[in-house]
Amino acid sequence: MLGFLERRGWIVLAVLAGVLVMFGAWDVPRGLEADPAISYGLTGKTLVQLRAESADAYEVADVTVRWGGISILTLALLLLAIIVTAYRDGQRWAWWTLWLLPLWSASVAAMGFVVDLAPGTAPPPPMVSGPIFFAIAAAILLGSARRFFRPATMDEKAAVS
Repeated sequence: MLGFLERRGWIVLAVLAGVLVMFGAWDVPRGLEADPAISYGLTGKTLVQLRAESADAYEVADVTVRWGGISILTLALLLLAIIVTAYRDGQRWAWWTLWLLPLWSASVAAMGFVVDLAPGTAPPPPMVSGPIFFAIAAAILLGSARRFFRPATMDEKAAVS
C-alpha cells in the first residue's frame, strides 16, 4: 500500500482538489441555495424562513457564501497546480505545502464545535466531509513521506549539478 501512495497518491489528492473545485464552482453562482442543509443545521430554519425574517441578513449571508466559493475555488486550483506539477515530481516543498489541505479540512469540520447547531438538526455537510477529506489527505501525505525524504541517488545528484 505504501508503494501505491508513493507512486499514485498524487492522483487521489488531485481528485480531492477537483472535488473542492466543484464545491467552490457550485457555491459561486448559487450562494446559500448551493447547500441549504448548512443554513438549516445552523439555524433550524429553511432558506424561505430566513429570507422572510430579514432580506438584508439573507443577502449578506448569500454573498458571503459566494465569496467563500471563490476562496474554495482558488484554494483548490492552487492545490491542483501544485499536485500535478511539483508534488508529482517529488519536490519536498510541495509535500509540506499540501499539508494545507488536511489542515484546512480539519478547520472546516472544527467550525461545528465553535458554532451552535440548531437542536434536532443533522450536522451540516462540511462537518461530515471535512474529517473525510482530512483523513484521506493526511493518510496519503504520511504514506508518501518516504518518497520526499529519502536520500538522493547518485543519478539524482548528478542531474542537479
